[in-house]
Amino acid sequence: MRILLIHQYFLEVDDSGGSRWNEISKSWTDLGHEVVVIAGMMHANGFEKRDYYKGKYFVTRLQNNIKVYRTHVSESYNSGFFGRFWGYCSFMLSSLWAGLFIVRGKYDLILVTSPPLFVGVTGYILSRLKRIPLIFEIRDLWPESAIETGVLTNKWFINLSLAFESFIYKKCKINEYNLDTYTNELTEIRSYCNNILRDIAFTYSSTQYKFDVIFSFKTTEKEKKIKEDKNSEA
Repeated sequence: MRILLIHQYFLEVDDSGGSRWNEISKSWTDLGHEVVVIAGMMHANGFEKRDYYKGKYFVTRLQNNIKVYRTHVSESYNSGFFGRFWGYCSFMLSSLWAGLFIVRGKYDLILVTSPPLFVGVTGYILSRLKRIPLIFEIRDLWPESAIETGVLTNKWFINLSLAFESFIYKKCKINEYNLDTYTNELTEIRSYCNNILRDIAFTYSSTQYKFDVIFSFKTTEKEKKIKEDKNSEA
């Protein structure tokens, strides 16, 4: 299977942070599938591009036998709310351009992971033009999480964001929401997210649309070994 993954925060080899999709992509590649990634040039916590991205909008790199197309993200990304908003928009535009004119070949599916929600636009347009199924992974309920935490307060922007969210969810073949089942403290959050998902599924209930909850287990083989070593020492 050939998979096109659109992930703004797909880590570089030496980056810190959540590497789940790096590991999943490598596992799929090891199983014989081909994974191609469209990713951003800025780290989620970074303030500027790496030197070899300076002055460039598109760079192709190979990571663990995975071809990664790095595309432009504004360096204003971490300079406030509007800087981040423009960072999201700049990746949406550059990733769409890469998907249309730079990434070659036919794919069996497009997999988009958010946040940011804006990558859904790239996935949707590419899915329609290339006639490929679109799977949209929801790692965070946005804008709900931003509204609940008080980050997003402007009513006009809230309504626009909710309408945009509804549009993206309706246009996907499958929507997946990832929940962490390893930490007991997240029980209330999981319950809250499930309630929202039920509301969304009810609103868009149709045989054409599908919502799934995917439980993301954090316990890796390395973590299991650490636990076993601690237990043996005790």
